[in-house]
Amino acid sequence: RMKGVDNINRSGSKKKHIDIPPGKMTEAQQRKARRLIYKLQELDPSNAAAAKRMRGAVNKILGTDINTNSQTPFRMISVSDGRKLIDALKRYVSSAEKKLKDAGA
Repeated sequence: RMKGVDNINRSGSKKKHIDIPPGKMTEAQQRKARRLIYKLQELDPSNAAAAKRMRGAVNKILGTDINTNSQTPFRMISVSDGRKLIDALKRYVSSAEKKLKDAGA
């Protein structure tokens, strides 16, 4: 590898780096959690914004609070807690899909 090429994508622009402490939710986990919340928002619309739903889900599932106004809201959530969060969000999405399917039948 060439020196200094690690953070450059194909378009030549620098990739936005998020400071993640070791052992905390990875960027991939964070993206997955966000995608699941937006999918849930699509399937089961709510008056609450996606960020507020994410904060509520984290509080309910993990018993901790996150600052959704921060650029790094998952900064203090461990990788294992990240897995728990993603698994629970997958169940929420699955339940919403099933509810939609049952309502349409």
